Amino acid sequence: MKDNIAIIFPGKLEHLPPILNAIDYFNSINKTVLLFVYFSEKTNEEKLLTKGNQVFSLKLDKYPVGILNKIVSQVKFLKLVRKQVKNKSVETGIFNAAHSFVSFLFTQKYFSKKIIHCHEYYNRRSRLWKMQNFMVKNADWFVSPEENRAWLTRIDTQNTTPFIVIPNCNDFSYIENNLQNNKNITENRFIYQGLISKSRNLDRILDAFNKVSFENRTLILMGTGDNAYLADLKSKANDKIIFEKARPFPTHLEFTKNCKYGVLSYHEKDINNVYCAPNKLYEFAYFGLPMIFPAYPGLMQLNSEYNFGISYKPWDESSIISAIEKITKTDYAVLSAGSIKLYSETLKMRSNWNQIF
Repeated sequence: MKDNIAIIFPGKLEHLPPILNAIDYFNSINKTVLLFVYFSEKTNEEKLLTKGNQVFSLKLDKYPVGILNKIVSQVKFLKLVRKQVKNKSVETGIFNAAHSFVSFLFTQKYFSKKIIHCHEYYNRRSRLWKMQNFMVKNADWFVSPEENRAWLTRIDTQNTTPFIVIPNCNDFSYIENNLQNNKNITENRFIYQGLISKSRNLDRILDAFNKVSFENRTLILMGTGDNAYLADLKSKANDKIIFEKARPFPTHLEFTKNCKYGVLSYHEKDINNVYCAPNKLYEFAYFGLPMIFPAYPGLMQLNSEYNFGISYKPWDESSIISAIEKITKTDYAVLSAGSIKLYSETLKMRSNWNQIF
């Protein structure tokens, strides 16, 4: 199995969709994967197995709570990874985010090629930031979803570890025909999907949406997170705002497909948000949704190339209102075509893995 790949993530598989995207690409170039996770949805596991991959899981039904339970789970996971990679002599190990730090420390010696997939750019000087930087310094390659983040990581670590950029863009073509149509579509239906948290700037988005001048509008806020913050949002919402609980990947795309506009929203408080690389950008783009988005460097650069939406200043309510109103008056077909092109061109970047393999 020297030519095969171990992918290691001590968490729920569906919480990192880029892992599924990577496995799909590796299978397309005739490589099989040994996947190590805490737990995953049965349907995704079965799909991976039919392509010859192997899935090793702790088979948890939820994340461990409490320090003792977390330590016990980490030890069990480490033993699982060590046993399999040692016995199967897998050449390449891909460690996902700082959460796989313990596995990296104790199993890196079994791999001749070590890759760190940096899904997040953690707040500087934080524990996770230090852990991920240590991993990058001791890896053969690292992967970033966005080029600015890659260079920031290179500067932080002060080393020459080479990197590739693989955007968080999944191949959704296999699920589109299975989606159920939502018959209750309003003409100007906007959707936000993701974490419900102050870090996502949703209070400003909601306040702006409440004050938009035209009536024919709906905003869906879909996700879970900070319950107190969610309760505060609900207390401020008018009848144009609809709250939906999070759906497991990929069933949440039933809602995406049947909306007209996408909403990307991040607070300007930290560098991870300013250099965001959201999955949702490409999920919206796959279905041809024009988007409103914060005027951050990476998103502005992409929009200048593909023209998929309207930017706004995330700290300025009037700017958000203006973006909402402007996008409904802009040629929909032009922006939708820009979204679709963004998706199709970005998906090709999966071939950047070939620089490593």
